[in-house]
Amino acid sequence: MDSKCDSKKPNVCTYAASFRSAAGETNDVTVKEFANDRFSFADLGSAITPGTGCSPAGPNRVVCNARALVADRGNGPTRTTIDPANVQTGELDDAVDTTGRSRVFGGSGDDTLRVFGIVHSTLSGGTGNDRVTSEASAGQTLGGNDGADKVIGGSGRDTARGGSGDDTVLGRGNRDLLSGNSGNDQVLGGTGSDRLFGRSGNDRLFGNEGNDGLQGNSGRDGLAGGSGADRLTGSTGGDRLFGNSGSDRLRGNSGRDRYRAGSGDDFIRSVDNLAERVNGGAGTDVAVVDRIDNVVRCSFVVRR
Repeated sequence: MDSKCDSKKPNVCTYAASFRSAAGETNDVTVKEFANDRFSFADLGSAITPGTGCSPAGPNRVVCNARALVADRGNGPTRTTIDPANVQTGELDDAVDTTGRSRVFGGSGDDTLRVFGIVHSTLSGGTGNDRVTSEASAGQTLGGNDGADKVIGGSGRDTARGGSGDDTVLGRGNRDLLSGNSGNDQVLGGTGSDRLFGRSGNDRLFGNEGNDGLQGNSGRDGLAGGSGADRLTGSTGGDRLFGNSGSDRLRGNSGRDRYRAGSGDDFIRSVDNLAERVNGGAGTDVAVVDRIDNVVRCSFVVRR
C-alpha cells in the first residue's frame, strides 16, 4: 500500500475495489492517478450519476476513461474489468471484461470472460461451464478448460480451444485455429479460412466459409466443409466426411469411413482395406479407393 493510503481513512490504493454501503446511502467514488484506459462502475440497485470523463452505459452502469476499470455487482456474480492485468477469479460465477493486454483465468464457477480492443489477451475458463468470448479486432488466445464451455472468437485471427468437457468452439472471422480438445465437441469455423481440430472424443467439425482444413482424431467424428475448397482428414475412428460446395479433398485414414463429396470438383482418397461408401456428388470427381469400396457418382475411379 502506498504511503498516501491509510486504512483508517476512506482511501483505497489498489487495482480492484468493492464498495458496499447500507440501503439509502450515497456513494461518492473518486479515482486518481490513472490515464489512457477506462473504468467501469456498476450498482445493483440505484442509478449511477456519471461525473467528468464518464458516460452512461445503462441505468446502473457508467464507463469512465482511466487506466483500470473495475465494477462490483455485490453478492452473487461479479463483473470485473481490468486493463492491463493478470486476473484470477474465485469460486463464484464471475464475469470479467478486459480491453487491454491481459491474462484472465476463470475459477471454479460458471464464468463469463470477454475481451475487447485492439491488442492480444489470453482468456481461459476454469472448472465450471464457462463462456469465453472475443469482441476484439485483434487476434486472441481463448480456452475453455474443464466443464462444458462455449469459446467464441471475434473478428481477429484467434486461437480458440475447448477443454476436457463437451465444448462448443466457434470462430467468427479471419483465419482462426480452433480445437475441441477432449470430450464430444462441436467446432465451427467462421468467415475466414480456418483450421479445425477435433482431438479426442466424438466431435463435429464444420468449416463454414473460406478454404478450411478439418482434422479429426480418435473417436467417430463428423467433418463437413463449407462453401470453400476445403481439406477434410479423418483419423482412427469411423468418420463421416462431407465436402459440401467447393472443390474439396477428403481423406479418411484408418477406420470405416463414409464420404459424400458434394457439389464441387472433388478428390477422395479411401485406401485402408476396409469396405466403405463413397459418393462423389455433383461435379467432376476423382476417387482413389480400395477394390472392395462402394463408389457412386464419381467421374474417375482408381482402385488399389
